[in-house]
Amino acid sequence: MPALLGVSVCLGLSGSALAAETVQGITASPYMQSFSLAPGSNYSGSVDISNPGNNEYDFSVSATPYSVTGEDYEQQFTARPDLVDASKWFTFPVAKYHLKPAQHVPVQFTVHVPSDIAGGGYYAVVFAQADALPGPGVRGQKRVGVVTYMTVSGDVHKTGRVASFNVPFIQTQPPLHTEIRLQNGGNVHFDSTESVQVQDLFGNVKAQLEAQHIIMPKSIRRVTLDWDKSPSFGLYRVTGTVKYLDHTEKLPTRWTLMLSANAFLIIAGVLVAMGLFAFLTRRGRGNVRRG
Repeated sequence: MPALLGVSVCLGLSGSALAAETVQGITASPYMQSFSLAPGSNYSGSVDISNPGNNEYDFSVSATPYSVTGEDYEQQFTARPDLVDASKWFTFPVAKYHLKPAQHVPVQFTVHVPSDIAGGGYYAVVFAQADALPGPGVRGQKRVGVVTYMTVSGDVHKTGRVASFNVPFIQTQPPLHTEIRLQNGGNVHFDSTESVQVQDLFGNVKAQLEAQHIIMPKSIRRVTLDWDKSPSFGLYRVTGTVKYLDHTEKLPTRWTLMLSANAFLIIAGVLVAMGLFAFLTRRGRGNVRRG
C-alpha cells in the first residue's frame, strides 16, 4: 500500500564528527488518508508532523500530484497530461512551521473540489519538508508525505479482476515465490486483500501469507507473496483468495517444486547410480544365461 514517503539524507562523517552529530528527523501521521467528496464541495483536514530528532528546525508544507506507473507501481510526483492535477485543489492556511525536538504540530489543509469535475478517483500527496541544518554532523530524514486518495461522487465505475496467478513450477532457491496481478478497469481505486496458502503433499499447512494493497484505476498491480523460510527441497500445493470490491475470488491451484542446485545434484546422482546399478544387473544376468 502506498504509505509513508520519505527521503533520507546521510553525510559521510569522520569518527570525531560522529560523536558530536545531530540528528534531524521528520515523520507524518497518518501514513495515508482516504475520503469521499462531492463536486463543488470543500473538505478540511490535517496531518500530524513530528520531530523525533534532537535538533529544532523549520519545515514547509505543500501538495504535489500523485500517480503510479508500471505493474510495480513506481510512484510519480509530477503532473501528467492524461490526469487531473488534484494537488491544485489543496490550500494551506500556514505554509511554514517550526518544530523543536520531540514536538509535533497539526498541519491544516483545505481541499476545494471544482464544481465541474467528473466522478472518480483523484490523488495527491501532502509533503512536509524540513529545512537543512547548517554545519557538520547532520544526518536524518528531511521529507515525508501523506498520500490522499479522494473519491469524487458522480459517474463512478468500480470494476476489477485477477489478471493472473503465477507460481513457477520449479524454484531453485528460497523464498518460495508467488505472484498475483490485479487489474482495475474502473475510474476509482479499491482495496484488495490477498491470501496465499502453501501445503505439503500430506495437506499440512506450511505457510499462510497475506497482504493488503490499494489498486489504482486503469492499472495492473503486481503483488508478490513469498514464503521466506521455505526449505530448499519439497513439492508444495499453493492455493489462495483475493478479496476486492465486496467479492472474494478463488485463485487456481498451483504446484511448485523447490529444488536447489545441491538437491538437484543429489537427485541426479541417485538416478545415475540407480540406472548404472540396473544396467550392471541386467548385464550380469545376461552373462549367467550365456554361461
